[in-house]
Amino acid sequence: MGAPASVILGTPGGWTEEFVVEVTALQTVAYAAATNEHDPRFLSGEVACPMFATVPVRSAVRAAFAQAMPEGLPAGVPRLAGEQDMHFHRPIVPGRRIRCRARFLGISPKSSGTTLAYQIETRDCDDALLNEQYMTTFLPGVRWPEEVGERAPGWAPPAGIQDAAPVARAVQRFDTDQTFRYSEASGDPSRWHLDDAVARAAGLPGIIIHGLCTMAFLGRAIADSLAGGDALRVSRLRVRFSRPIFPGSEMTTQIWAAGESAEGRRYVCEAIRPDGERVITNGLAEVRRGT
Repeated sequence: MGAPASVILGTPGGWTEEFVVEVTALQTVAYAAATNEHDPRFLSGEVACPMFATVPVRSAVRAAFAQAMPEGLPAGVPRLAGEQDMHFHRPIVPGRRIRCRARFLGISPKSSGTTLAYQIETRDCDDALLNEQYMTTFLPGVRWPEEVGERAPGWAPPAGIQDAAPVARAVQRFDTDQTFRYSEASGDPSRWHLDDAVARAAGLPGIIIHGLCTMAFLGRAIADSLAGGDALRVSRLRVRFSRPIFPGSEMTTQIWAAGESAEGRRYVCEAIRPDGERVITNGLAEVRRGT
Protein backbone atom coordinates (compact mmCIF):
# COMPACT_ATOMS: atom_id res chain seq x y z
CA MET A 1 0.00 0.00 0.00
CA GLY A 2 1.45 3.40 -0.93
CA ALA A 3 1.53 6.39 1.36
CA PRO A 4 -1.78 8.24 1.52
CA ALA A 5 -1.37 11.61 -0.16
CA SER A 6 -2.56 13.46 2.95
CA VAL A 7 0.15 12.05 5.24
CA ILE A 8 2.63 14.80 6.04
CA LEU A 9 5.44 14.21 8.51
CA GLY A 10 7.15 17.04 10.33
CA THR A 11 10.82 17.75 10.91
CA PRO A 12 12.44 16.05 13.92
CA GLY A 13 14.29 18.26 16.33
CA GLY A 14 13.45 20.52 19.24
CA TRP A 15 11.61 19.94 22.45
CA THR A 16 7.97 20.77 22.97
CA GLU A 17 6.99 23.39 25.50
CA GLU A 18 7.24 22.28 29.10
CA PHE A 19 4.04 21.07 30.77
CA VAL A 20 3.74 21.51 34.54
CA VAL A 21 1.60 18.80 36.12
CA GLU A 22 0.50 18.43 39.73
CA VAL A 23 0.25 14.75 40.55
CA THR A 24 -2.37 13.70 43.09
CA ALA A 25 -2.57 10.61 45.26
CA LEU A 26 -6.00 9.95 43.74
CA GLN A 27 -4.36 9.57 40.32
CA THR A 28 -1.49 7.36 41.44
CA VAL A 29 -3.71 5.09 43.53
CA ALA A 30 -6.18 4.69 40.65
CA TYR A 31 -3.33 3.70 38.31
CA ALA A 32 -1.94 1.21 40.82
CA ALA A 33 -5.37 -0.38 41.23
CA ALA A 34 -5.93 -0.46 37.45
CA THR A 35 -2.69 -2.41 36.97
CA ASN A 36 -3.40 -4.87 39.82
CA GLU A 37 -0.55 -3.59 41.99
CA HIS A 38 -0.26 -5.05 45.48
CA ASP A 39 2.51 -2.88 46.98
CA PRO A 40 0.90 -0.92 49.85
CA ARG A 41 3.08 2.14 49.07
CA PHE A 42 1.42 2.43 45.67
CA LEU A 43 -2.10 1.63 46.89
CA SER A 44 -1.91 4.18 49.73
CA GLY A 45 -0.64 7.06 47.57
CA GLU A 46 2.73 7.28 49.35
CA VAL A 47 4.54 7.07 46.01
CA ALA A 48 3.60 6.30 42.39
CA CYS A 49 4.33 2.92 40.84
CA PRO A 50 6.97 3.16 38.08
CA MET A 51 4.74 2.87 35.00
CA PHE A 52 2.53 5.71 36.27
CA ALA A 53 5.30 7.82 34.67
CA THR A 54 3.49 7.38 31.34
CA VAL A 55 0.39 9.24 32.60
CA PRO A 56 1.45 12.84 33.40
CA VAL A 57 3.42 13.09 30.13
CA ARG A 58 0.32 12.76 27.93
CA SER A 59 0.09 16.45 27.04
CA ALA A 60 3.77 16.52 26.12
CA VAL A 61 3.39 13.37 24.01
CA ARG A 62 0.40 14.84 22.18
CA ALA A 63 2.48 17.94 21.43
CA ALA A 64 5.29 15.74 20.05
CA PHE A 65 2.76 13.82 17.92
CA ALA A 66 1.66 17.20 16.52
CA GLN A 67 5.29 17.92 15.62
CA ALA A 68 5.56 14.56 13.88
CA MET A 69 2.16 14.54 12.17
CA PRO A 70 1.14 18.21 11.86
CA GLU A 71 -2.00 17.39 9.86
CA GLY A 72 -2.82 14.20 11.72
CA LEU A 73 -3.43 10.82 10.09
CA PRO A 74 -6.21 9.67 7.74
CA ALA A 75 -8.77 7.35 9.31
CA GLY A 76 -7.31 4.36 7.47
CA VAL A 77 -3.80 4.75 8.91
CA PRO A 78 -3.45 3.52 12.51
CA ARG A 79 -0.65 4.61 14.81
CA LEU A 80 0.61 1.38 16.37
CA ALA A 81 2.77 1.00 19.47
CA GLY A 82 6.20 -0.29 18.55
CA GLU A 83 8.74 -0.13 21.39
CA GLN A 84 8.87 1.53 24.79
CA ASP A 85 12.02 2.14 26.82
CA MET A 86 11.61 3.47 30.37
CA HIS A 87 14.54 4.77 32.44
CA PHE A 88 13.49 5.27 36.07
CA HIS A 89 15.79 7.58 38.03
CA ARG A 90 13.60 8.76 40.92
CA PRO A 91 9.98 7.95 41.82
CA ILE A 92 7.11 10.37 41.33
CA VAL A 93 5.67 11.52 44.67
CA PRO A 94 2.01 12.60 44.82
CA GLY A 95 1.33 16.16 45.93
CA ARG A 96 4.31 17.58 44.07
CA ARG A 97 4.50 19.37 40.74
CA ILE A 98 6.52 17.85 37.94
CA ARG A 99 7.63 19.19 34.54
CA CYS A 100 7.26 17.15 31.36
CA ARG A 101 8.47 17.73 27.83
CA ALA A 102 8.96 15.63 24.69
CA ARG A 103 10.55 15.77 21.28
CA PHE A 104 10.07 14.11 17.92
CA LEU A 105 13.36 12.27 17.39
CA GLY A 106 13.28 10.80 13.91
CA ILE A 107 11.72 8.99 10.95
CA SER A 108 12.82 5.49 9.89
CA PRO A 109 11.36 3.95 6.71
CA LYS A 110 10.65 0.21 6.83
CA SER A 111 9.56 -2.26 4.15
CA SER A 112 5.94 -2.25 5.35
CA GLY A 113 5.59 1.30 6.69
CA THR A 114 7.37 3.98 8.66
CA THR A 115 8.55 4.17 12.27
CA LEU A 116 8.56 7.43 14.25
CA ALA A 117 10.70 7.85 17.38
CA TYR A 118 10.15 10.13 20.38
CA GLN A 119 11.93 11.08 23.60
CA ILE A 120 10.13 12.22 26.75
CA GLU A 121 11.54 13.41 30.04
CA THR A 122 10.09 14.29 33.43
CA ARG A 123 11.79 16.47 36.05
CA ASP A 124 10.75 17.81 39.40
CA CYS A 125 10.61 21.51 40.13
CA ASP A 126 14.19 21.41 41.43
CA ASP A 127 15.24 20.16 37.97
CA ALA A 128 16.08 16.64 39.18
CA LEU A 129 15.50 14.10 36.40
CA LEU A 130 12.78 11.64 37.47
CA ASN A 131 12.51 9.52 34.34
CA GLU A 132 13.30 9.35 30.64
CA GLN A 133 11.15 7.56 28.10
CA TYR A 134 11.79 6.58 24.52
CA MET A 135 8.97 5.32 22.35
CA THR A 136 8.45 4.34 18.75
CA THR A 137 5.22 4.18 16.82
CA PHE A 138 4.63 2.44 13.51
CA LEU A 139 2.53 3.76 10.62
CA PRO A 140 1.72 0.73 8.43
CA GLY A 141 1.65 1.36 4.69
CA VAL A 142 3.13 4.86 4.98
CA ARG A 143 6.17 5.31 2.74
CA TRP A 144 8.94 7.81 3.41
CA PRO A 145 11.95 8.31 1.13
CA GLU A 146 14.79 8.42 3.67
CA GLU A 147 15.82 8.24 7.29
CA VAL A 148 15.64 11.61 9.05
CA GLY A 149 16.84 12.62 12.52
CA GLU A 150 17.73 10.16 15.28
CA ARG A 151 16.60 6.70 16.29
CA ALA A 152 15.62 5.75 19.81
CA PRO A 153 18.40 3.82 21.58
CA GLY A 154 18.51 0.29 20.19
CA TRP A 155 19.02 -3.01 21.98
CA ALA A 156 18.80 -6.72 21.20
CA PRO A 157 19.21 -9.75 23.49
CA PRO A 158 22.66 -11.37 23.42
CA ALA A 159 22.78 -14.22 20.92
CA GLY A 160 21.81 -17.59 22.38
CA ILE A 161 20.87 -16.29 25.83
CA GLN A 162 17.29 -17.57 25.55
CA ASP A 163 18.48 -21.07 24.69
CA ALA A 164 19.25 -21.57 28.39
CA ALA A 165 16.63 -22.21 31.05
CA PRO A 166 15.12 -18.97 32.38
CA VAL A 167 16.10 -17.89 35.89
CA ALA A 168 12.50 -16.99 36.67
CA ARG A 169 9.01 -17.49 35.29
CA ALA A 170 5.81 -15.71 36.37
CA VAL A 171 2.18 -16.27 35.37
CA GLN A 172 -0.34 -13.42 35.64
CA ARG A 173 -3.94 -13.04 34.51
CA PHE A 174 -5.65 -9.92 33.16
CA ASP A 175 -9.10 -9.24 34.54
CA THR A 176 -12.08 -9.17 32.19
CA ASP A 177 -12.64 -5.46 32.98
CA GLN A 178 -8.92 -4.56 32.89
CA THR A 179 -9.08 -2.31 29.84
CA PHE A 180 -11.98 -0.25 31.21
CA ARG A 181 -10.18 0.37 34.51
CA TYR A 182 -6.87 1.08 32.80
CA SER A 183 -8.43 3.44 30.26
CA GLU A 184 -9.94 5.59 33.01
CA ALA A 185 -6.82 5.62 35.21
CA SER A 186 -4.35 6.23 32.37
CA GLY A 187 -6.37 8.68 30.29
CA ASP A 188 -6.11 6.47 27.20
CA PRO A 189 -9.57 6.31 25.58
CA SER A 190 -8.57 4.34 22.46
CA ARG A 191 -11.72 2.56 21.35
CA TRP A 192 -10.15 -0.79 20.37
CA HIS A 193 -9.49 -1.29 24.09
CA LEU A 194 -13.12 -0.62 25.00
CA ASP A 195 -15.42 -1.43 22.07
CA ASP A 196 -15.45 -4.93 20.63
CA ALA A 197 -17.01 -3.80 17.34
CA VAL A 198 -14.34 -1.11 16.84
CA ALA A 199 -11.59 -3.63 17.60
CA ARG A 200 -12.99 -6.12 15.08
CA ALA A 201 -13.35 -3.41 12.45
CA ALA A 202 -9.62 -2.72 12.93
CA GLY A 203 -8.85 -6.37 12.16
CA LEU A 204 -8.42 -7.51 15.76
CA PRO A 205 -10.16 -10.54 17.29
CA GLY A 206 -11.75 -8.26 19.89
CA ILE A 207 -10.86 -5.82 22.65
CA ILE A 208 -7.12 -5.86 23.45
CA ILE A 209 -5.17 -4.95 26.57
CA HIS A 210 -3.32 -1.62 26.42
CA GLY A 211 0.36 -2.10 25.61
CA LEU A 212 1.45 0.02 28.58
CA CYS A 213 -0.80 -2.01 30.90
CA THR A 214 0.91 -5.15 29.61
CA MET A 215 4.25 -3.47 30.33
CA ALA A 216 3.13 -2.61 33.88
CA PHE A 217 2.29 -6.29 34.47
CA LEU A 218 5.70 -7.27 33.11
CA GLY A 219 7.38 -4.80 35.47
CA ARG A 220 5.50 -6.30 38.42
CA ALA A 221 6.61 -9.81 37.36
CA ILE A 222 10.22 -8.60 37.24
CA ALA A 223 9.96 -6.95 40.67
CA ASP A 224 8.33 -9.97 42.33
CA SER A 225 10.77 -12.43 40.77
CA LEU A 226 14.07 -10.53 41.05
CA ALA A 227 13.75 -7.48 43.32
CA GLY A 228 12.09 -8.89 46.42
CA GLY A 229 8.79 -7.34 45.35
CA ASP A 230 10.22 -3.80 45.28
CA ALA A 231 9.29 -2.31 41.90
CA LEU A 232 11.24 0.86 42.73
CA ARG A 233 14.44 -1.16 42.30
CA VAL A 234 13.66 -1.59 38.58
CA SER A 235 15.77 1.13 36.94
CA ARG A 236 15.04 0.33 33.30
CA LEU A 237 12.33 -1.53 31.43
CA ARG A 238 12.40 -1.83 27.65
CA VAL A 239 10.01 -3.83 25.44
CA ARG A 240 8.87 -4.43 21.91
CA PHE A 241 5.10 -4.89 21.57
CA SER A 242 4.80 -7.86 19.24
CA ARG A 243 1.28 -9.30 19.60
CA PRO A 244 -1.90 -8.22 21.38
CA ILE A 245 -3.25 -9.94 24.46
CA PHE A 246 -6.85 -10.00 25.60
CA PRO A 247 -8.94 -9.46 28.74
CA GLY A 248 -9.20 -12.61 30.83
CA SER A 249 -5.99 -14.05 29.33
CA GLU A 250 -3.02 -15.41 31.20
CA MET A 251 0.43 -13.97 30.43
CA THR A 252 3.60 -15.89 31.18
CA THR A 253 6.81 -13.89 31.65
CA GLN A 254 10.15 -15.64 31.24
CA ILE A 255 13.38 -14.04 32.43
CA TRP A 256 17.05 -14.77 31.69
CA ALA A 257 20.11 -13.34 33.46
CA ALA A 258 22.20 -11.11 31.17
CA GLY A 259 25.06 -9.87 33.33
CA GLU A 260 25.82 -6.71 35.24
CA SER A 261 24.42 -3.22 34.68
CA ALA A 262 25.76 0.05 36.05
CA GLU A 263 23.49 -0.15 39.12
CA GLY A 264 22.94 -3.88 39.51
CA ARG A 265 21.83 -6.71 37.25
CA ARG A 266 20.50 -6.88 33.70
CA TYR A 267 17.88 -9.36 32.49
CA VAL A 268 16.32 -10.40 29.19
CA CYS A 269 12.59 -11.03 29.31
CA GLU A 270 9.63 -11.92 27.13
CA ALA A 271 5.91 -12.42 27.69
CA ILE A 272 3.82 -15.16 26.07
CA ARG A 273 0.10 -15.78 25.55
CA PRO A 274 -1.49 -19.18 26.30
CA ASP A 275 -1.40 -20.00 22.56
CA GLY A 276 2.40 -19.55 22.53
CA GLU A 277 2.40 -16.22 20.68
CA ARG A 278 4.89 -13.72 22.08
CA VAL A 279 3.21 -10.56 23.36
CA ILE A 280 6.45 -8.81 24.39
CA THR A 281 9.82 -9.53 22.79
CA ASN A 282 13.31 -8.01 23.05
CA GLY A 283 12.54 -7.25 26.68
CA LEU A 284 15.26 -5.73 28.85
CA ALA A 285 15.07 -5.11 32.59
CA GLU A 286 17.72 -3.59 34.83
CA VAL A 287 17.38 -4.03 38.58
CA ARG A 288 19.27 -2.00 41.17
CA ARG A 289 21.17 -3.76 43.91
CA GLY A 290 19.22 -4.17 47.12
CA THR A 291 20.14 -2.18 50.22
